[in-house]
Order: sequence, then C-alpha cells, then structure tokens
Amino acid sequence: MEAAKENTTATLKYLWERRGLIVKTAVVAAVLSFITTFFVSPKYKSVSRVYPANLQLFSGESPTEQLLQWMESGEVKKLFMNNNSFNLLKHYDIDGESNLKEHLFNLTFDEKFIVKNTEYQSIEISVIDKDPAMAQQLNYAYIAFTDSLIRKAHSQKLLEFTAMLNSAMKRQVKRIDSLKNGLYRMAAQYNLTDYKIQLKEVNKNYLKQLGNGKESKELKVLLDNLGQKGPDQYLIVRMIETEIDHYNTLRVDYESKLKDLNKYFTYSVVVQKPMLPDDKFWPKKGLIIFTSVLSTVALLIVLLLFSAKKTLVHSS
Repeated sequence: MEAAKENTTATLKYLWERRGLIVKTAVVAAVLSFITTFFVSPKYKSVSRVYPANLQLFSGESPTEQLLQWMESGEVKKLFMNNNSFNLLKHYDIDGESNLKEHLFNLTFDEKFIVKNTEYQSIEISVIDKDPAMAQQLNYAYIAFTDSLIRKAHSQKLLEFTAMLNSAMKRQVKRIDSLKNGLYRMAAQYNLTDYKIQLKEVNKNYLKQLGNGKESKELKVLLDNLGQKGPDQYLIVRMIETEIDHYNTLRVDYESKLKDLNKYFTYSVVVQKPMLPDDKFWPKKGLIIFTSVLSTVALLIVLLLFSAKKTLVHSS
C-alpha cells in the first residue's frame, strides 16, 4: 500500500515538473483545432415535430410507433433517392451508376435523417445538410413523402374492401332475384301473393259460403294451396326481407368506403414546422477544441509516463 502511494506521488511529481511542456502542448492543440474548424464544412440541422393522425391501428402498436415505422421504412428512402427535384445521389456525391448506390445512399440517409419519438408521443424529425434551406426542404419532404406512402397503402386497402363489398352485393342481388323468381312462380302456379292476408280472407269467405249452404271450388282449391304452399311462401318472403337487410348493410359500408377513397387524408399533424436553421449544427468549435486538447494532453501524458517508466519504477 505504501509502495503504491509512493509510486503515485512520484508520478505526479514527474508530471508536475513537465507542466510547462503539457501546457504548451495543450495551447498548440487548441490553436490548431481552432484553425481546423474553419476548414470543416458546416452542417445545419432543421427540426420539426409531428403527431400521428387517421392511422388504422394494428396489433398493440401505438399511433406514434406506427408512424415511426413508416418514416423509417425503406420505401421512404427510395422516394428520396429517386426524386429528381432533390437529386440526392449527386448532392451526397454518390455514383448513380454504382451497384452499391442504394446501400451507400441508405447509410448516408440514416446519418442525415434522424427520427425519434418524444416523451409526449410526438415524433421529432431532424435533417442535417450543408445547405440550411435544403435541410428545411428535405424535412418538409420527409413529412409529405411519409403521408403519400401511407395514403397509397390505405387507398389500396380501401380498393380491396370496396371490390369485396361490391362482389358481396352482387351475390346478394342474385340471391334476392332467385328468391323473388321462386315467389313469382308460386304466385302464378298457386295464386299465392300474401300468405297471412290471403289465409284470413279466403278462410272467412269460405266459411261464409259454407254457412249459406254453398261451396266454391275455387276457394277450396285456394285454401288447400294456402295450407300446403302458404308456409313456404311466407318463409320465402321473410328470407327476401333478410337478404335485403343484409344487402343494405353492405351498401352502406360500400358507400362509406367509397367516400373514404375519395377523401384526401393526412396522417400527421405538424405541431412544429420544419425550421430554417440559422446556426451551424457542426462544427461546434468549443467541443472540438476541448476534445482535441483533452485527447492530445492525455496522449502526451501516456508517452511521458511510458518513456520515464524505468526511472519511476527505480525511484519507487
């Protein structure tokens, strides 16, 4: 324990004796790093914040998580890469003929486009670029491109739903027509139109005639038909009513989906518009100088201690 203490004291004493060299080195490192910052290309960061809206939820994802997944999708990157207005391949000095262009673009994109959810369940979008106006435009485009992707996906789903509902409605019409045809045949063959009303009236008239000592063969035939086929006729009428109700439910859903299909939905509410950055995001002179001085001094101390190791060990 005593030996370790003496060794530490000797080390500190050794470094203190060379404080002049350490200070001079720190000053030189600070000056050089300060000069270097003038040769580093400046970068600007445009920031915006959005809340999710009009999203259909799946599984246990929150709207924020779902919107975040859309923003981080490869489809958004493709929209940026293939957009002629921005021409980001050229802007990022990526060879458009290279087989690795998509890979290189994705790496650059992930470095310059940063999205994250905040504690208030909004999403913060940061876009870094050497041109402040370009950073702002790309930030606006990020929101617009994400919206267009979600809108396209939802429109495709709505088209699928409307096609399915339309097919179901056509099947319902065929069922209703088939039942109606059966009802028409029954009316033509057995003179049946409305089972309950006819049964009541025919039975009353038939009994009245019997009471008068008369019997109508026509009424007797109709009464027999009502007894044999009347329940079937009544059942068919009820089935038609049920099928019509089902058809109307499908039609309401179909028309609702058509309305949604013709609406222009947005899927993010912008609570902070993409700002036009005034100050440089990078380089941060203070941080660069501090880091440079710290690392240089640390390296110098290591070299000094390494070169004086034998002396320090001997003195201990």
